[in-house]
Amino acid sequence: MRELTAVEESLQARAVHSDETTGQPIDLALLWRELVTGDSRVMRSFASEERCYLVLEGLRESKPRARGPKARKIRILESLFFLGAQKNVAIEFGVSLSSVAGVTKECLEALGLPSKPSRVSPLVIAAAHAARGDSIVCWGRVSQVMHAGFSYRVVSLARPDAELASLLTPAQYEVVRLRVEGKSHVEIAMCRHRSRRTIANQLAESFRRLGVSGRAELIRCLITQPPTVLGRKPVRRPAELRHRVQPAPEQH
Repeated sequence: MRELTAVEESLQARAVHSDETTGQPIDLALLWRELVTGDSRVMRSFASEERCYLVLEGLRESKPRARGPKARKIRILESLFFLGAQKNVAIEFGVSLSSVAGVTKECLEALGLPSKPSRVSPLVIAAAHAARGDSIVCWGRVSQVMHAGFSYRVVSLARPDAELASLLTPAQYEVVRLRVEGKSHVEIAMCRHRSRRTIANQLAESFRRLGVSGRAELIRCLITQPPTVLGRKPVRRPAELRHRVQPAPEQH
């Protein structure tokens, strides 16, 4: 796992301080619309013990306005967040798995995000759900930070996995939090000084106890329903959710 450079550490420290001291409410639905239209781009995403953060690069006079991905491609990306599995999205749109994978990679990179959905910040997924209108997590915080002579916006959200401590053992809770952040099994194993097999077993047992199939469904549940529901009813498979995917309601 790559260590942060001094410049990256400085930016993150400034971002956290700015958020804590000058943060103001922001509608996450508006954040999502800024990202998909190209008005803002994610420069960096990270998480602390309490919050998830995005550092956003805005428009500058010296840079041409970035064009966001086409609407259909964005709908495919959103459906991946809502349905959780590429095969279900492929069925929904009548395209191949390779097409879904290619569109997903293109959209995520255009937004400044990791090219793998499993690494995307819960804050971004919450913003997509907020724009759709089915999220219980609709507001974050926004502030400005100066770094290396440039101004950036910082958007943060209280971690949606904070309530899981009462549902899991301490060890399970820690590995699940790292997985929610977007770390891979290998990276979690390095952080925890455990084997990959141990981490895989801990995650599998944690997801079983919570009644979800994996990271994607866990984040979706944390964003769209109270945490107390987790572990109390059967896993709702993505196939059963296909009929629920609707465009976000228009804002008047």
